[in-house]
Amino acid sequence: MSSMEPITVHILKNEFVMICCPFCNLKKRMAANKFKGKKHRIGVRCKCGERFQVQFNYRKSYRKNVTIAGEFRTLLPTASAGKMMQVCDLSRYGLRIKMVDPAVVHRGDEILVKFILDDSKRTSISTKVAVRFVKDEFLGCEFTELSHYEKALGFFLMT
Repeated sequence: MSSMEPITVHILKNEFVMICCPFCNLKKRMAANKFKGKKHRIGVRCKCGERFQVQFNYRKSYRKNVTIAGEFRTLLPTASAGKMMQVCDLSRYGLRIKMVDPAVVHRGDEILVKFILDDSKRTSISTKVAVRFVKDEFLGCEFTELSHYEKALGFFLMT
């Protein structure tokens, strides 16, 4: 198996992917749903004889890697003071943040996040999110109130 980085393939609604060999550009259509929940990375051998790895991404939408400073507050049982954070990635449905200031946050908690997109309008976002995972200083969050910012976020993700 080659030591090159795996090719990332995004699987959306139809659960089929088109894999393109990085060596000969031969394309092959493949059903990815048989790997869902089991494997996210597979080894592929092309008709040209080369081997490479494919990484499946089953997310609902594109996730953009970013580095955006911001702040967050826990809301329940009592509101906390603002804590510093860094937004690591964003999608239409949520974000992953790194807590710069430590805080006690649990899966299922609702927190308020505030940050400014680095778009041309410098769009300020202040919205509630539900914490879906906690791993060390990282939080995976789902937007719960985003309707006001959907258009700006959509444009930001496309750039």
